[in-house]
Amino acid sequence: MQKAHTPASSRAQALIREATTRLIADPEALFGEVDAAVLATQPPAALADAELTEAIRASNRSNLAHWAAANLADPGVPVDPNRAPETLGLARLIARRGIEDTSRVAYGAGQNAAWTAWMRAVFTVTSDPGELQEVLEVSARSVFGFVDAMLELLRVEIERERGQVLSSDNAHRLHLINRLLRGGVSPQLIQELRYRVDLFGQTAVVLSHRNDPETLLGLVEAAAAEVGARLRRRPLTVVADADTVWAWFASDEPGEPIDPLLADTFGALLPDPLMRIGIGPTQPGYAGFRDGHADAVAAVAVSHLPVIRSEAVAIATLAVSDPDRARAFVARRLGGLSGELADTLAAYLAHRGSPTRTAAATFTHRNTVIDRIRRAEAQLPIPIRGHELELGVALELARAYRPRGQRHASTTRPGT
Repeated sequence: MQKAHTPASSRAQALIREATTRLIADPEALFGEVDAAVLATQPPAALADAELTEAIRASNRSNLAHWAAANLADPGVPVDPNRAPETLGLARLIARRGIEDTSRVAYGAGQNAAWTAWMRAVFTVTSDPGELQEVLEVSARSVFGFVDAMLELLRVEIERERGQVLSSDNAHRLHLINRLLRGGVSPQLIQELRYRVDLFGQTAVVLSHRNDPETLLGLVEAAAAEVGARLRRRPLTVVADADTVWAWFASDEPGEPIDPLLADTFGALLPDPLMRIGIGPTQPGYAGFRDGHADAVAAVAVSHLPVIRSEAVAIATLAVSDPDRARAFVARRLGGLSGELADTLAAYLAHRGSPTRTAAATFTHRNTVIDRIRRAEAQLPIPIRGHELELGVALELARAYRPRGQRHASTTRPGT
């Protein structure tokens, strides 16, 4: 229940509305300041978790939008906690990852950054000392009260989720796996998990589908049946949250990499275009368990392809911690270039600017390649010569971030 508050004067309410409008006039600048402050409080392990950092950004945006909307509607009135999916989703992710809850420190840093931006906005709408005093006093109560309410909401949600995590076999296995992923490898943990991390080849898989973990587990089991004769081991699986399953496929013997086999297998079994499957590279031992999982998570985060091997989007995953800047980079380098011309340019760059080799690789007439490259360059904001590396990276990022349904010939084969 909100505490009683002193209503703001009509003049202060009008100024708060005007300042709020100015505050959100350039939302990306505001989000950038708050994101930077909040992420600076996170430990390295959290920053390396692409899904977690993206959830933090989404929660920041949701909270700022929630507070701004409340103050536009009714300036100075206490703001109820934000129960949006982005906020509650972050709480669930923290609980299910088994990581330390740094919400109080993070919210404090975000509050300071947002308050600095808010004061700049307030000082643009009035310079009258009396008006400034009232507006700042009213808005301070609003901001601080909102942050306190959010921290209590998160505390309750995290505790509730952790209780669920520890209430089932899957949840216990998830708890053990999260400890192992954070570097807590020990003979006792491995024995309790009943999964060896010293195998010759391991490939981590992340499957994502909204609110349908049963389908995901069924797909894992079907894939295991397909590859079981070769690997001779059942996978380690765990439901990570309401729409994600993690899995590890392993082999006792060295041999061909497992990840191409899994890409083909999952591609053939894929029942639903809304599902995304990220497949990490085959690596041995504990590194294969931990790093392969991180690569698979990053692949799902950056790609809208249904089945994607992480090595196919290795460059794009480097930008996953800041997808907005990655998209801006693509726009500055490629402009509106897309489709057939973009695919031809990518092949042209891959074959070191040779129309002949590009034509042979793409089964296209050499003159057609030359014409497409000429038309592509006419659309580009920058020339091709001297910018080959930048354009190659931009094309790789554009391919990774391509919206669902925009599937060109070069991207239809699963895992390539």
